[in-house]
Amino acid sequence: RCRLLGLDRWTEQRMGAFLPIRSRKVYIPLLDRFEKMYLAQPFHGKRYITINYGADKMRPGQVQLKLWPKGHLREFVRQFKTVHPDILVLQLGAKDAERIPCVDDYVLGESIELTKFILRDSLCHVDCEGGLVHLAHQFDTRSVVVFGPTPVHMYGYRENINLTSAKCQNCMGLHADWAYRCWREEKEPPCMYGIAPAAVLAGVEEILEEEP
Repeated sequence: RCRLLGLDRWTEQRMGAFLPIRSRKVYIPLLDRFEKMYLAQPFHGKRYITINYGADKMRPGQVQLKLWPKGHLREFVRQFKTVHPDILVLQLGAKDAERIPCVDDYVLGESIELTKFILRDSLCHVDCEGGLVHLAHQFDTRSVVVFGPTPVHMYGYRENINLTSAKCQNCMGLHADWAYRCWREEKEPPCMYGIAPAAVLAGVEEILEEEP
């Protein structure tokens, strides 16, 4: 219904036509004391991109299906550093996030207030659909987003590079366990495994080429 009406996760909240949603931006405060912490980071003032390997824990101990495979993310980082050895790669996320090899610095388990500054100055953010992508959007930081079960037309931003697999995608709500179990019963869900590291690298390159 939302696809046919041209609505997304923002504009569907309009309550019919009672609450017109004219913008997908909200005020995000930046706190001075965390800015001081950001200015003291070793990567401040340098060119960097950010990545995330993680998603909210709807069920403790279970990994959501929408996570891009860590092997794919690891290979993307390797390819990116080969092409851009002068640009740092920072991994953001929770304190218990699995560390991706070849990353230049890890900012894990830190306050979201510090993360705001890091995302604001990032050249590009690489992630699955999730909170950090939405936060980056508020600071006009573009992202390369790998979409699996969640639909692009609901959760994507036109400013981002939104990637989907031609093999399968958008099964959100198709069955009760859609967030954790592939509808096709595949051990390696084609929606996520079908998005190659080279495709993500190409998306990042497109964003970097438009860097002022």
